Amino acid sequence: MIQLYQVWVDQERCTTPFERVVNAYFNRTEISDALIDEVMTVRLHQEGETPWNHVEEWRQIAQLLLILREKKRLSTHYSIFLERFQKLSCVTLWSDFQLVIAYKILAEKLLEECSSDSNLRSSGAVPVSPDFFQFTSGAAPLEREGQWLWAEVPHPIYQAELGLVWCLIGDITGDTTYFEWAAKLAEWHQNTLDHHFIPFIGLYSQEGEASLERLLVHNYYFFDAVARVCNRSDMAFLAERQLEHLEKFLLNYEGKIPTSIIALGQWLVSLPLPTPEPHHPPKYFIDPDLALTIFRTVLTSGLASLYGGKSGMGCFHHADVQVVNFGPQYTPLGDCRGFGLEGAGRLLSNQVKSISASEEGFQLEGVARLPSNLDVTSQSGGWLEAKVEFNDEGLSITTLANDLFEQDRSFAFFIKAAECLIEGKEVIKPRSLQHYWGSAHRVHLKGLHGTVILESNQECEMHIIPLGGGENFWGADFLVAYVFSDGQTRGSWKLRIS
Repeated sequence: MIQLYQVWVDQERCTTPFERVVNAYFNRTEISDALIDEVMTVRLHQEGETPWNHVEEWRQIAQLLLILREKKRLSTHYSIFLERFQKLSCVTLWSDFQLVIAYKILAEKLLEECSSDSNLRSSGAVPVSPDFFQFTSGAAPLEREGQWLWAEVPHPIYQAELGLVWCLIGDITGDTTYFEWAAKLAEWHQNTLDHHFIPFIGLYSQEGEASLERLLVHNYYFFDAVARVCNRSDMAFLAERQLEHLEKFLLNYEGKIPTSIIALGQWLVSLPLPTPEPHHPPKYFIDPDLALTIFRTVLTSGLASLYGGKSGMGCFHHADVQVVNFGPQYTPLGDCRGFGLEGAGRLLSNQVKSISASEEGFQLEGVARLPSNLDVTSQSGGWLEAKVEFNDEGLSITTLANDLFEQDRSFAFFIKAAECLIEGKEVIKPRSLQHYWGSAHRVHLKGLHGTVILESNQECEMHIIPLGGGENFWGADFLVAYVFSDGQTRGSWKLRIS
């Protein structure tokens, strides 16, 4: 993995003081005290701006502490780290974020090692209580107190990061409870992979939250860490598959590799890695706590959920064609603040009518919540009765919407494919200026090795819009959207394998 990172460094110059520190560490060159001080004096955000900037500050502190710990220079910079620890600990707005809690504990344990007081109380810092939460299935939502409806589900990229930090805390403290939590988390997390071990990038993921490449990096280090600290050969196999995909996809990747995650993940590679043994996630899986059901065959995988974090309803992968996400979409098309579902079991546990899976497929039926508060100038929200079925004929979706506010709606499919063929005639290519706008027709989603047919059973306006791929729109090449007319509340679609 370090070799892949160094290839990126050769192509993309390190632009921040933190990246220069990490690059110097990996290249075993000098890290000056001035550079460390520069990192610690650069503020990433105004306190309380977003949870992600707040988490990034904790990431950087934890990584710098690990680097200085290894180089036996932590005591030299102890006071400046302690001051930053105290300031960040005073930001209470994100105090229920599980990822923030984990980084606080990791930083605290590293600071304790060079403090004469084992719990930092003499310095004014309050010890962090390990108040983590997992569903019985093993999944870990971002937070559980209901402050943010979009955080009540386990966003996979951040869940993988949480599991990695748990492994680090357990390794530093010797508390194997953290290893047990991480192993249980990894067993659930394997279900975020399709039949080719490629992540379902749309699962509980907001638009712009994670590129496929960044998700693969997080998955690799999480599975690798669990394999090492828990001696799990099955997790070593999953890590190996993630690295193989990463090496392939990075050939054309133009984004940034997440420096802090690579740096954190490297701290456990000195531990023995068990010999990988072939392992596949279960053919079918249900998680009632998350209204989630998944099914995999040799060539096809599909999933659906009634819960969301301003994320989609499901995914469908066949051969090299991927419906990376689908779900309800408020207009304007392309503004994903109005896409998907929001809310989980705290509000919706009594709204799941049925959830089941077997060797033949799955069925999920119930009521989901549409996203609200798109921006300060508009209102939205409502409920969506939905039924999703997966069987040997493909995936079928039926919906009935009940909006609380009058707003134009559509149902959107974000697709990775080589081309779209409309009713066997008009061809739409990715990254082109073509835009189909007209009545709904059967659409062939064609790849190099397979075809999926998308069809709708209702009269409505259909749009097919080429997208740019990359890190936007879950890496999709096309947006296929069905726009409803006034008063139209019912919808039905099928994804069939050709």
